[in-house]
Amino acid sequence: MNPIFVWSALVISAIIIQTTILVDFFVNGLKPDLLLIIVVLTSIILGKHHGVTIGFFSGLLEDLLSGTFFGLNTLVKMFIGFIFGSIEQQVFKEHKLLPLIAMSIATVLNYILSLLFLLLLGVNINVNIAMLYNLLLVLAYNVVIALFVHKLLYKLSLNLKKK
Repeated sequence: MNPIFVWSALVISAIIIQTTILVDFFVNGLKPDLLLIIVVLTSIILGKHHGVTIGFFSGLLEDLLSGTFFGLNTLVKMFIGFIFGSIEQQVFKEHKLLPLIAMSIATVLNYILSLLFLLLLGVNINVNIAMLYNLLLVLAYNVVIALFVHKLLYKLSLNLKKK
């Protein structure tokens, strides 16, 4: 099967699940960022070129569907894809702690970069305890889901390389 088709289908499936099914299952409208999970884990598994590409298309889809500042998610997810893809050669891709550590760092980085870009755009943001609570909740969701998704993406990448 064509790897481009497989990774595209994965991103599209994630955005559909994130914007439809997950909306009703989590506290206060906060839900895991499935696209961030896919960007980070595929970047680590496949490298920075794939990470930037998947980050671009994931962010673009999210921007098109979210109604927020267009380009914000695209820039942030591309940057995160590049950063985590850059360490691809230095990590043990099958290590069980990898998704836990990577998603913890990526979720915080995603949050901080998004806030910084919004501040640069002149948006008045009141950073408070509630925002920290939201970050910690999303971080917990992302880490738990990434632990399961990592194994699947790693096996998928190995199967695609064989063919």
